[in-house]
Amino acid sequence: MDDLKWVSTDGDAPPPGGVVAHGKYAGALLKRMQKLHDDELHMLSIVATRSLMVVLGNAADLPWVDGVRYCAPHETARNLWLPTLCRPTLPGDLLQTHLAQRTGAQAILLWHDPACIVPLARPAQIHQGLLHWLTRELG
Repeated sequence: MDDLKWVSTDGDAPPPGGVVAHGKYAGALLKRMQKLHDDELHMLSIVATRSLMVVLGNAADLPWVDGVRYCAPHETARNLWLPTLCRPTLPGDLLQTHLAQRTGAQAILLWHDPACIVPLARPAQIHQGLLHWLTRELG
Protein backbone atom coordinates (compact mmCIF):
# COMPACT_ATOMS: atom_id res chain seq x y z
CA MET A 1 0.00 0.00 0.00
CA ASP A 2 3.09 2.22 0.19
CA ASP A 3 2.88 3.03 -3.51
CA LEU A 4 -0.80 3.99 -3.37
CA LYS A 5 -1.48 7.30 -5.15
CA TRP A 6 -3.83 9.89 -3.68
CA VAL A 7 -5.73 12.70 -5.40
CA SER A 8 -7.62 15.68 -4.02
CA THR A 9 -11.39 15.52 -3.71
CA ASP A 10 -11.35 19.01 -5.30
CA GLY A 11 -13.86 20.55 -2.93
CA ASP A 12 -16.29 17.64 -3.28
CA ALA A 13 -15.60 16.31 0.21
CA PRO A 14 -18.18 14.04 1.86
CA PRO A 15 -19.57 15.00 5.27
CA PRO A 16 -17.22 13.73 7.99
CA GLY A 17 -18.01 10.72 10.11
CA GLY A 18 -14.81 10.87 12.12
CA VAL A 19 -11.97 13.04 13.38
CA VAL A 20 -8.41 11.81 12.87
CA ALA A 21 -5.55 13.15 14.98
CA HIS A 22 -1.93 12.18 15.56
CA GLY A 23 1.01 13.61 17.45
CA LYS A 24 0.32 16.85 19.32
CA TYR A 25 -3.13 17.04 17.72
CA ALA A 26 -4.18 13.82 19.47
CA GLY A 27 -3.35 15.41 22.82
CA ALA A 28 -5.28 18.55 21.89
CA LEU A 29 -8.26 16.43 20.84
CA LEU A 30 -8.20 14.56 24.15
CA LYS A 31 -8.15 17.86 26.06
CA ARG A 32 -11.07 19.16 24.00
CA MET A 33 -13.13 16.02 24.62
CA GLN A 34 -12.46 16.21 28.37
CA LYS A 35 -14.44 19.49 28.33
CA LEU A 36 -17.51 17.81 26.81
CA HIS A 37 -20.50 16.77 28.89
CA ASP A 38 -21.34 13.10 29.32
CA ASP A 39 -24.34 13.37 26.98
CA GLU A 40 -22.04 14.78 24.27
CA LEU A 41 -19.42 12.08 24.83
CA HIS A 42 -22.11 9.41 24.61
CA MET A 43 -22.55 10.33 20.93
CA LEU A 44 -18.91 9.49 20.15
CA SER A 45 -16.73 6.40 19.96
CA ILE A 46 -12.98 6.03 19.56
CA VAL A 47 -10.27 3.82 18.11
CA ALA A 48 -6.76 4.69 19.22
CA THR A 49 -3.29 3.42 18.44
CA ARG A 50 0.01 4.76 19.74
CA SER A 51 0.28 7.02 16.70
CA LEU A 52 -3.28 7.81 15.61
CA MET A 53 -6.63 8.56 17.23
CA VAL A 54 -9.96 8.24 15.40
CA VAL A 55 -13.13 9.63 16.98
CA LEU A 56 -16.32 8.49 15.23
CA GLY A 57 -19.75 10.11 15.32
CA ASN A 58 -22.24 12.21 13.42
CA ALA A 59 -20.72 15.26 11.74
CA ALA A 60 -22.54 17.69 14.05
CA ASP A 61 -21.32 15.85 17.17
CA LEU A 62 -17.63 15.62 16.25
CA PRO A 63 -15.28 17.79 18.31
CA TRP A 64 -13.27 20.34 16.39
CA VAL A 65 -9.65 21.08 17.18
CA ASP A 66 -7.28 23.12 15.06
CA GLY A 67 -5.02 20.76 13.08
CA VAL A 68 -7.16 17.62 13.12
CA ARG A 69 -8.41 16.07 9.89
CA TYR A 70 -11.60 14.28 9.01
CA CYS A 71 -12.58 10.94 7.54
CA ALA A 72 -15.75 9.48 6.05
CA PRO A 73 -16.90 6.21 4.54
CA HIS A 74 -16.30 5.81 0.81
CA GLU A 75 -19.48 6.64 -1.13
CA THR A 76 -19.87 3.12 -2.57
CA ALA A 77 -17.59 0.98 -0.37
CA ARG A 78 -19.15 1.92 2.98
CA ASN A 79 -16.73 -0.11 5.16
CA LEU A 80 -13.74 1.70 3.69
CA TRP A 81 -13.07 4.96 5.52
CA LEU A 82 -10.87 7.58 3.87
CA PRO A 83 -9.72 11.17 4.40
CA THR A 84 -12.38 13.67 3.36
CA LEU A 85 -9.95 15.83 1.38
CA CYS A 86 -8.29 13.17 -0.78
CA ARG A 87 -8.99 9.77 -2.31
CA PRO A 88 -6.81 6.90 -3.50
CA THR A 89 -6.73 6.43 -7.26
CA LEU A 90 -7.74 2.76 -6.98
CA PRO A 91 -11.45 1.80 -6.92
CA GLY A 92 -12.94 1.77 -3.42
CA ASP A 93 -14.56 -1.64 -3.71
CA LEU A 94 -11.27 -3.29 -4.66
CA LEU A 95 -9.42 -1.56 -1.83
CA GLN A 96 -12.13 -2.50 0.66
CA THR A 97 -11.99 -6.16 -0.35
CA HIS A 98 -8.18 -6.26 -0.28
CA LEU A 99 -7.94 -4.54 3.12
CA ALA A 100 -10.68 -6.71 4.64
CA GLN A 101 -8.78 -9.82 3.54
CA ARG A 102 -5.47 -8.40 4.76
CA THR A 103 -6.68 -7.27 8.18
CA GLY A 104 -9.62 -9.53 8.87
CA ALA A 105 -11.64 -6.44 9.79
CA GLN A 106 -14.79 -5.25 8.08
CA ALA A 107 -14.63 -1.50 8.74
CA ILE A 108 -11.20 -0.05 7.95
CA LEU A 109 -9.65 3.41 7.87
CA LEU A 110 -7.06 3.82 5.12
CA TRP A 111 -5.04 6.92 5.99
CA HIS A 112 -2.50 8.75 3.88
CA ASP A 113 -0.34 10.81 6.29
CA PRO A 114 0.98 9.05 8.25
CA ALA A 115 0.32 6.10 5.96
CA CYS A 116 -1.55 3.48 7.96
CA ILE A 117 -4.46 1.07 8.08
CA VAL A 118 -6.66 1.16 11.20
CA PRO A 119 -9.41 -1.42 11.83
CA LEU A 120 -12.56 0.38 13.01
CA ALA A 121 -14.68 -2.66 13.81
CA ARG A 122 -14.66 -2.27 17.60
CA PRO A 123 -14.65 1.37 18.61
CA ALA A 124 -14.92 2.08 22.34
CA GLN A 125 -17.69 4.25 23.71
CA ILE A 126 -16.12 7.45 25.02
CA HIS A 127 -16.46 8.42 28.67
CA GLN A 128 -14.36 10.57 31.00
CA GLY A 129 -12.56 7.59 32.55
CA LEU A 130 -11.43 6.41 29.13
CA LEU A 131 -10.24 9.91 28.21
CA HIS A 132 -8.15 10.13 31.38
CA TRP A 133 -6.66 6.69 30.71
CA LEU A 134 -5.82 7.63 27.11
CA THR A 135 -4.22 10.87 28.28
CA ARG A 136 -1.94 8.88 30.61
CA GLU A 137 -1.14 6.20 28.02
CA LEU A 138 -0.58 8.45 25.01
CA GLY A 139 0.72 11.54 26.79
